[in-house]
Amino acid sequence: NFSKIILSNSHAGLQSYGVSGRKCRVIYNGINLERFSDLPDKKSVKTMFNIRTEYTVIMVASFTSNKKYGQFLDIAEFFSGRRNDTTFLGVGDTEEDIVEFEKIRIRAEKIENVILCKKIDSVESLINACDIGVLFTYSEGLSNSIIEYMACGKPVITNDAGGTRELIVNKTTGFLITDETTDEIAGLISELLDNEDLRKTVGRN
Repeated sequence: NFSKIILSNSHAGLQSYGVSGRKCRVIYNGINLERFSDLPDKKSVKTMFNIRTEYTVIMVASFTSNKKYGQFLDIAEFFSGRRNDTTFLGVGDTEEDIVEFEKIRIRAEKIENVILCKKIDSVESLINACDIGVLFTYSEGLSNSIIEYMACGKPVITNDAGGTRELIVNKTTGFLITDETTDEIAGLISELLDNEDLRKTVGRN
């Protein structure tokens, strides 16, 4: 009540706190596009991370209960029984919620097509070597991961939550999901992997 300006990085952030009016401002997260120039060869990056499949789906998110790694693993497990050309790669902070990470790790070890990596500095090189960026989450402000996927020209699949709809134009710059089932999301991923023109078009957008 006593502040002169109320600042958020998304309109959804303001709405989540129930604030509105003339003193509300939104400044979206910025990104330095120089990070995404002169990236190393994709094949060498995949070799470094032991990715041996033709395609890779990446999720950059801390291994915490706020993120839907269960959904990520559900889709990976669904894929593993139907095609063997796709790796599901999870990358994020493993220390913030060690108990949750251990639960995720134990389950992931039982799924053949899943690789988990701790947070890395050169995430843009890894994203660039992948084909699709996903983010499954319960809530979100303005996701740096999604911005990074887009900066690398990757199509994005993510929950329609929080500020995400301020980044993604559904079916144009990415895909917003709500109540889709595991097989429906897996079908969307398969469609993007099998249709290179669609994948590149959405990534360019």
